[in-house]
Amino acid sequence: LEHALAHVTTYEEVLDAREEVRERVLPDGSMHLVFEANESAARLRVAGPSLRPAMLVMRGHVRGLSVKLKPGAALALFGTSAHEIADRAVPWDELVGARQRGLPERLQEADTDARRVALLTRTLHAMLDELDGAALRKVVHAAAMLRGVAGVPIPKAADSVGLSERRLQQLFQAHVGLSPRAWRRLARIHDCVRLLRRGEPLPWASVAAECGFSDQSHLSHEFRAICGLTPAQFLQRRGASLVRHAHVDSDALPARQA
Repeated sequence: LEHALAHVTTYEEVLDAREEVRERVLPDGSMHLVFEANESAARLRVAGPSLRPAMLVMRGHVRGLSVKLKPGAALALFGTSAHEIADRAVPWDELVGARQRGLPERLQEADTDARRVALLTRTLHAMLDELDGAALRKVVHAAAMLRGVAGVPIPKAADSVGLSERRLQQLFQAHVGLSPRAWRRLARIHDCVRLLRRGEPLPWASVAAECGFSDQSHLSHEFRAICGLTPAQFLQRRGASLVRHAHVDSDALPARQA
């Protein structure tokens, strides 16, 4: 499963019956499998890539796990383009065959995190199909070229990996679920978040320039559109529970090339 799974996170929260916790989850451009269970019910959903933040709401005693999938996993596991799941959270049983249905209930019956993870990964391994590795490598390489202030124009990235711009767009939609342009927008925001988390006071104009935005206004507009907050609001709230369940240092985002 190495080429399909980025990582698995398990969690458990026990909250006062009158308490409700809301946490903003920043988009990371990846597809996730999200299992959630409480005393009475369980659900497993496939959450597609998105440019919009999500709000996680927790009450009572909740437990679950989240599996972050790498580019290409939608095709390899479900036989569908990642774009078909983008901006959606689809119940597991709607995407899988008869043999894999009922997995949420079996996960709920497992009595430890280790057994739930083992059950889920065994199921995924059995579903895994062959993938066009050459096409995926071109997508990952092109994505890396688009990152940051030194990122190249999309036509040049396509040409560098031997594809037309239209074909690169198609492969991005199939393997990543986002267009190259949307992917570049999200990558810039991730670069900005990493810079802001260093805690070093920098002029906003310098932050914008370092992360590839045209100016401070462009940075503020894009940050608010994707994170749901202005950069200043993010700084004010980052010490709380803002991104506890969001992995914004995404290993699904290819590293910038040396």
